[in-house]
Amino acid sequence: MKKVIFIFLLAILLVTACSVDTSEEKSDEDTEDKSAKENEEQESGEKSEDDNEASIQTIDSNGNYQYDCIEGDQYEMRTWGEDVHAIFSAYSDDLTNWEEEDYIQVGSVPEVVYHNNKYYMFVMGSCFIFESDDGLEFTATSYTFHTDSFPNDFQGFDGVDPAVMVVDDRFYLYYFDPDWGDDPPGDPAQLAGAHDFTLAYSDNAIDWYYDSLALRIDEGGTDPDIVFYNDLYYLFTSAGTNVRAAVSETYTDFEALNNNNYVNSLGGVPDTIVADNVMYQFGNKNRGGSNTDIVVSTSTNGEDWQYFETAVENGGGASIVALPEGGYRLYFVRHFTENEFLELYG
Repeated sequence: MKKVIFIFLLAILLVTACSVDTSEEKSDEDTEDKSAKENEEQESGEKSEDDNEASIQTIDSNGNYQYDCIEGDQYEMRTWGEDVHAIFSAYSDDLTNWEEEDYIQVGSVPEVVYHNNKYYMFVMGSCFIFESDDGLEFTATSYTFHTDSFPNDFQGFDGVDPAVMVVDDRFYLYYFDPDWGDDPPGDPAQLAGAHDFTLAYSDNAIDWYYDSLALRIDEGGTDPDIVFYNDLYYLFTSAGTNVRAAVSETYTDFEALNNNNYVNSLGGVPDTIVADNVMYQFGNKNRGGSNTDIVVSTSTNGEDWQYFETAVENGGGASIVALPEGGYRLYFVRHFTENEFLELYG
């Protein structure tokens, strides 16, 4: 799933972290004092000095999570094993000829949308939303997830792989919401059982609320991708290098196409854009080992896809955006060892 092998509790990611006191020398009295202090902090929305080192959330008096990252959290979340995921961009004026631009920042599975003269980037491996005026230099912004809007059995955020669209000035966020269980695999795509795709919304990209369960796939899947085409909303999901599709006349309550069989096997981890009444889908194609290329396929019905081109070699996890001044920007991910990354980008 966008070649990301890890487990994070995130939204956009939606991430919660907790600190655990493992000292065996604590007395019962000390433990009770600590618990009472934590309860007071949750009620007031304040964090202790220790929490600042290990926690990236506060909880206000209404039970809403406020995500406040620190640099240490960002570093830990962007690295697992020896693999660092970094986001880059490329530009094209015709969706055919691509010129690579530059490194943007650490992170994985980027999702970028343009709205009201601003770019918004949602990043796997980050507890920030990132904003930009030019689409190249982004600034981190914290947000609040209003948990009182969620179902009664809501326990926490396990969101994976954000997909976003804007309709009538409202942001709609789709993400894979896995049930980790007691012994989860390293890759959420390998979780057994049905895979749920949750929908949340916001009018300002800061305050987020639960909307609905948009789609459930019994066969599994990850990496949702949302696009509006010919009066229908298409929600694509990925299974390896294959893609399924579901449709809806609204932004939720999707029904599977093609009996929930694959509609596109030219490249997984899709991101789709419409140009000249044609859908262009950017996906990962294996090139050996853990490396992928980003290939483009086209369709006019969401079910039949034809190979179009290879947009970027040695890249994956695409997000494609139409630029206000014309042309297109493709955001994508490359993998580095820790030493490679530090030598190249510090």
